[in-house]
Amino acid sequence: MRLQRGVDGAWSGRFTFTPGTVIEYKLTLGAWSREALDENGRVPMNSRLMARRDTTVSIRVPAWNHVPPIPSKVKGNVRYHRKFQSSKLGNDRDLVIWLPPDYEKETSRRYPVLYAHDGQNLFDPSTAFAGVDWAVDETADGLIRAGRIQPIIIVGIWNTPDRLNEYTTIRGREYATFLIHELKPFIDANYRTLTDRANTAVMGSSLGGFISLLLAWEHPEVFSMAACLSGSWMWGDAAALRLIEDDTTAVPDLKLYLDHGSEGDEGRYAWLFRTIRDTLIGRGFVLDKNLQYNFGIGDGHNESAWARRVWRPLVFFFGK
Repeated sequence: MRLQRGVDGAWSGRFTFTPGTVIEYKLTLGAWSREALDENGRVPMNSRLMARRDTTVSIRVPAWNHVPPIPSKVKGNVRYHRKFQSSKLGNDRDLVIWLPPDYEKETSRRYPVLYAHDGQNLFDPSTAFAGVDWAVDETADGLIRAGRIQPIIIVGIWNTPDRLNEYTTIRGREYATFLIHELKPFIDANYRTLTDRANTAVMGSSLGGFISLLLAWEHPEVFSMAACLSGSWMWGDAAALRLIEDDTTAVPDLKLYLDHGSEGDEGRYAWLFRTIRDTLIGRGFVLDKNLQYNFGIGDGHNESAWARRVWRPLVFFFGK
């Protein structure tokens, strides 16, 4: 039985059994050689459940068995900063910085910066979820060399085990403080960046899309652009929609990119994605001027879908 990935990043399925049926089950990545492991790194016994009534089973997999290593593959010049500390959040995370093709030659040039969440999924299949990355390195490199966008620096911010809290309103404003007062000053001090708001963007998918909107909406003095690929607008009873609707202050001067696919929860909640779009239009945003919306036919909630669409916000924000 196959599970489907939801907009919150969790995998789920709904199954029907006759009351009294005893079910034995295990989780795999599609083959018995790739079973879920327990906390001790061992293959556990089958789990058992008797179907008596509607029941929800929640499982967190510590590790997987015999997953073959995926070769690292990154196009271009990248630099890593391991275990970058945040005093505000009380944790650390890795950073991966992608530099444009002419960075080493044009030593007097400064560049716009795109801050992107879930940084381990952006460039390298060996670190990406399920071995599939967004291929942002190949996409950005190709667009720059073709003259379709100006050269940019991309800051990949790895997530942490506290991702759900940091990417929502639970700890999202603390995460904003980390980005604005700890991370951005570090990047500006160590790389040749254009530091003003007009040249600073933020991007993410799923909950990363949610936090990207929150960051730009509440801090337009720092970010002038936000890309929300498959934003998790369902989270918190549509908290993002209420943020847009209830804000009585002047609408921030932003460029926003929104998209979603047609499959799974993204298709079922297409009305909510369109409601977010239409509410922004009602607040004064204009399609293809400071708001872009894309509907990915056949796309689900996964890295390969975001890889197919990521060129769109790059061109919208940084196009020549």
